[in-house]
Amino acid sequence: MHGDAELARLSDTLKAQLRLNDARVPDFTVYNRYLPGNNVRLLGGSGSLTGDVALNASGDVGSGHANLRGRGAHLALAGVQMRGDAELQATLQRADFKNTFFDLSGTRIRLRDMRVGDDGKDTSWWGELQVGAGTIQADAPFQVDADAAIRMHDIAPLLSVFEQRADYPRWVLGLLDSGELDATGRVRWRKQQLLVDDLHAENARLPLRARLALNDAQRRGDLYLRCGVFGAGIELDGKQRQWHLAGAREWYDAQPGLLPPVAKTK
Repeated sequence: MHGDAELARLSDTLKAQLRLNDARVPDFTVYNRYLPGNNVRLLGGSGSLTGDVALNASGDVGSGHANLRGRGAHLALAGVQMRGDAELQATLQRADFKNTFFDLSGTRIRLRDMRVGDDGKDTSWWGELQVGAGTIQADAPFQVDADAAIRMHDIAPLLSVFEQRADYPRWVLGLLDSGELDATGRVRWRKQQLLVDDLHAENARLPLRARLALNDAQRRGDLYLRCGVFGAGIELDGKQRQWHLAGAREWYDAQPGLLPPVAKTK
């Protein structure tokens, strides 16, 4: 009996470790099967994958991480083409396989030496995203929720989502060299929809606010930015864009939000 009890105790405490060390990934497009909808797509590139996952006796994941690095990655984010170097540092804080629920708080995404836009003329753009509270509900309906802190070289990719660069006023285009920005925002990603809400980005010259709803076939959202005495708002609805110049901040603040606060635990 004592031996049986000891075996049961050992079984309860037994753990296994799974590791990948610089496994080669010859084509990033193979990961598109795991990405719902078309708002985030991997169009090319190769790299390597390193990972470390701890399993307990029941098969639940206690903790883990994965590092996916790529050079010459070709991405499409919200319809904006980006080419350069990318790194995903995924952190698994907690997993519930029965309910297919995962806590990825602490995950980071880094983009480096990116060319932004279809013409590829913009060079050396970079951005970093750190997930504060982040969860994945992997079973149907698939859903990702996250609070994020973002640091970026400039606002060029965000402006590209709302309007063609040639259609912006000259003072807005002047903000492209306003320097690095720190931003915060909330994200919800479902199968056919990507929502970004409460996006606040600032540096010494520029305050910016935005919310954006991206369906596979349509975009809609609100953008507000200001430089000195000049302020502007853009209302995006599919291919229609309406500029708000008089009372732009008041107009933006009057628009409804898209998301409730993100819950860290379930």
